[in-house]
Formats: sequence, structure tokens, C-alpha cells
Amino acid sequence: MKKTLIILLLLALTIWLVVLPGLVGLSVERTVPGWLEESLGDGQWQLERGWFNSQLAVRLDDDQRMNFQARHLPPTQAAWLRSVGQGRLAPWLPELNLDGRIGLRGQTQLTVTSPATQWLGPVSINSGTTALTLDLSPGQAVHLVLGSAGLEANGGQGASLAADYGQLNIDWTTHEGFGQLDLRLELDNTRPADSALWLDLSIRSIELDALGLLAEAYDQLLLATPDSMSERLALLGLLGAWQQLVQGGLTLELEQARLGELLTLEGRWNGQRDQGEITGGGQLETLLLGLAPYVALASQGSVAQAEETIMDWVFEMTERGWLHSDGQYFVLNYRGSGLLESVSDTLDESATPEP
Repeated sequence: MKKTLIILLLLALTIWLVVLPGLVGLSVERTVPGWLEESLGDGQWQLERGWFNSQLAVRLDDDQRMNFQARHLPPTQAAWLRSVGQGRLAPWLPELNLDGRIGLRGQTQLTVTSPATQWLGPVSINSGTTALTLDLSPGQAVHLVLGSAGLEANGGQGASLAADYGQLNIDWTTHEGFGQLDLRLELDNTRPADSALWLDLSIRSIELDALGLLAEAYDQLLLATPDSMSERLALLGLLGAWQQLVQGGLTLELEQARLGELLTLEGRWNGQRDQGEITGGGQLETLLLGLAPYVALASQGSVAQAEETIMDWVFEMTERGWLHSDGQYFVLNYRGSGLLESVSDTLDESATPEP
């Protein structure tokens, strides 16, 4: 009996360590080429399958390339595949390092790191080490974390913002045809002072069918010729999909927004009633000096123009009875409609160049 158990144990180990890795490699050889041909278009790729390992080289052009090495059924992990990769996929990411894992129960874990990033545009963004982590398990929330050290943003008129560390957390869950997006953004140890940001936002009751229609209409809009019938049809599609989302109960919940140490806000907007509320308060100086860099970068204006814009908001909200201040601290109590439109209009006006 003992001899039989030993034989069965050796057989099981042989299957686990020798036979199954080959079967996993065979599955890779059958599934990956079709996915690559569909995804890469004109990109070049080369797959080399071994019994225990596979290697994949992808080249889109001279500046976009990745090399992957995958271990089939690593004996020390409960995973079908463990993959590492190195390369470059965008000019603003000089180097990418990838570490991925597909678990036995279908859970996927992926970590992508880069020693530095540099985004050039109307607002240039530079950072040190950046890491993106994706955790995807069947039947559970999709969890994504993007963290970066040494963030720095610079606008065209001298506006700038720096943070020792920034992190964005995103969770996506679905249930019975509806989705929910939870977003948390944190910028810590910022310069100028009082600009540290904490934002906790939830978008609830997202009808998935309407969201799909919205994505399709947006893709059509990107491909449409300006001032053409296809562009007008795409815009009508966007409007129809948005109305369907609103009718499905779309709701925005601002759990908390903090700026610096002395300003906190909470809010909610219900699409069906087209009504919202924002409450909270803090120090006026924090509102002015802490918010100005964000407004200046968003409007591509100067910090002085941004401060004028913020004071215009304060004046208008005071006139409408939404904001009360003693000159040093303020209390905001808005319930109704019109606040978001007012903020958006003044932001657009500040971004319009003077003649």
C-alpha cells in the first residue's frame, strides 16, 4: 500500500512538473498568435514556445518594442503563467518593466514599472519611478493602482505644481447590468504649499449597455470628418447614450475632497433629477492659493488669472447665497442646479486668450 502511494505521488509530481507545463505551452502556441494578429495590425512579432518557457518579441516600430519571457506553470506558484517583460511602448516612457501572473483560478495580476516618465504638451508632466498595478479576478472588482514619485507639472504661462508622491486608485465592479467606478486620487507633499489634494469619488448606477453605446459613438466621432454627416450622427449617438445613462440612474458621489489641511468638501449629483449638492468649507486663503495651480494648468493660463477666476467663483456663489464667509473662513452649502455650469463657464472664459 505504501509503495502504491509513493508511485502515485511520483506520478502526480511528474504530471505537475513535466506534463502540465508542456500542455500550458501548447495552449500559449494556439491562442497567442490569433490574439496578436488581431491586436497588433501591422506590428511584427515572434513567438518561440518551449516545453517549460515561452518567449515573445513584439516590435511595432523602431521606438516601440517589448520582449516577454513566460514560465509555464511555475512550481513554486499557483499560476498557469508567470511572465516578465522589458521594452518601450511610448516616447514618454523610456523604459518599461513588466511582471505578470495568471492564476489557476483565472485571477490576473500585472505590474508595470518605469524609472521615469516625460509627457510633453500644453502641460508638461515629469515624474520619477512610476508603477501601475492591475488586479483582475473573475467575479470580483477590477482594481488598478497608479503611483508615481517626484511628480511635476508645468504650464505655458509659468503655472506649476509639484508633489513628492501621487497615487490614483480605481475600482470597477459590475452587478446585474450596472457598473460602479470608485476613484481615489492623492497628491502628497505638494508645492506650492496647501495644494496637497485628496479626492474620493464614486460614479454609481452606470448602465453597461448605455456605456457601450457611449464608447461606440465616441469611437465614431474620432473617425468622423469635421463638419460631416458622420460627425453629426456620432454626436447624436453620444447625446442619446448619455440620456440613457442618466435615465438609468447615474449618480456621482463626492465622498470627500480635501485641499491642504484646512479645506474639505462633500457632494452628490443625481442625473435623473439633475440636482446636486456640495457642502463643506475651510480657509479662504487655502482655497485661493491651493486651488490656483490646478485651475491655471487646466485653463492653460497664469496663476494670477487663476486666482481672479477663483475669486469670481467666490463672489458669484456669495451673491447666490451658496457661500458665506467671515473674510478668513467660508462655509459652502449648495443644493440645486447651476453651480457646475457656472464653474465650467468661468473656467472656459479664463482659457480664452485675450484679443
